[in-house]
Amino acid sequence: MRALALIMSVLMLIISPSGKVNIKGYRETPDEKKIYSYVQVPKDYYADERWIGDWTDIESGGQKFFYFGCGVCCLSNMISTLTPKVIAPDAMFELAKKQTDYNPDSGRGALSWKQLRSICEQAGLSAEVKRKPDDIDVFRRDVENSDTTLVLVCKDNDDKLWFYTNGHYVNLWKYNPETDTVFVTDSSGMFNRDRVQLEDIYNALKTRSDAQYMTVKVH
Repeated sequence: MRALALIMSVLMLIISPSGKVNIKGYRETPDEKKIYSYVQVPKDYYADERWIGDWTDIESGGQKFFYFGCGVCCLSNMISTLTPKVIAPDAMFELAKKQTDYNPDSGRGALSWKQLRSICEQAGLSAEVKRKPDDIDVFRRDVENSDTTLVLVCKDNDDKLWFYTNGHYVNLWKYNPETDTVFVTDSSGMFNRDRVQLEDIYNALKTRSDAQYMTVKVH
């Protein structure tokens, strides 16, 4: 609960968007502006109303969406950005239950790698689940050659960025080799629509999981 209070305190500092920069203070490129970035946090804690909705009221298996909705939001962001179909997290939540064996009422709200990959492929995207390589250059090439990369990060291996979570899915987009950064969509709101150093993400990959990331491409 203290971790939740901490992240909420940080999110309350986010101000409403104004001018040409987004709420993180980052000036987005035209291509980055087209990327969807739904969030899982309650409406009172995120200023950009484009990315919040009633899905934050979902409860399943004794859990609120805030605690398990990151994978659902990532799927919504990927499919809405990379395919002609726009699907919000509440609709994605229902779709995941229909198309896979996803059963959040069991108390396990987080989507598995198998479920994430299956939904991407049913949406017409190519997805490959991978383990963290020993060489960061392998990871870098994968990110650069993908339309988006879904990563599982946590505080266990490195707490520089995602210090508040034991496991959290975020999406990486638009790798920039000059700065070695990626544009991040993060449903927690902490790094949503911001540029982050790729090395920091690589260090934060959750190695206790069966896999650490999934490359996604448009066919």
